Amino acid sequence: MITITSQNRAGINIGYPLLIRNLRANVPLVSLEALTRYSPWFITVNLAISVACLLASGDGKERMLDRAGAAFLAYVMIRVSLQRKMTAAAGNGPYVTKPSSGLIWLNHFTTGGVFVIYLSRVLQDLDSADLQVLLKVLLAFFLVYTAMPVLNYVSFRLRR
Repeated sequence: MITITSQNRAGINIGYPLLIRNLRANVPLVSLEALTRYSPWFITVNLAISVACLLASGDGKERMLDRAGAAFLAYVMIRVSLQRKMTAAAGNGPYVTKPSSGLIWLNHFTTGGVFVIYLSRVLQDLDSADLQVLLKVLLAFFLVYTAMPVLNYVSFRLRR
């Protein structure tokens, strides 16, 4: 992850620099201050849901995955509503870019990881071929999503 700082704002955009080449005033950023404040909670919930998915086994596996899925859906809805409040356009340049802190990286990896773990656990018991294809496409998307900070970091270092 790369932190983008302008005169009056600092934030993160998952697409920079791999997908967004030029920084302009209308680049949406997730506020670094808000993301840093909420990250410990996000990481804790991500890890709790991941552990619940991994521990689901035996006769209660389906019920445990249903509960983890419901908790996960509620968490995603809360996170989306918070994200909307945390998003702002970048201020006017000049921009300073630097690698983000480890907390931001951990937040992103655990968010992508919980999607990957949940989808892979659901895929194990799925009988419908159509749903398997859909979930495999979603799984591939979240694997790329989880890898984006590393790809962005490599792209950032190569551009310097």
